[in-house]
Amino acid sequence: SKPLSVQDVAIMPSQRVPRYVLLFKDLLEQTPATSPSRALVERALQGAMRIAKNCDEAQQHAALTIPSP
Repeated sequence: SKPLSVQDVAIMPSQRVPRYVLLFKDLLEQTPATSPSRALVERALQGAMRIAKNCDEAQQHAALTIPSP
């Protein structure tokens, strides 16, 4: 396979973020409403969603400012 570009390497961490959103959504579905941990799971999901949004915005900005090879 061809060597990875800087853009390929830069996107790798941000590709993991949506996985955490899905993980926390699933965990929240499995956490009973009466569980003392539910609020923590909700906060974790909100944080992961906020990070995912920020990553998406940064990628869009980078796509506009970094010329393609």
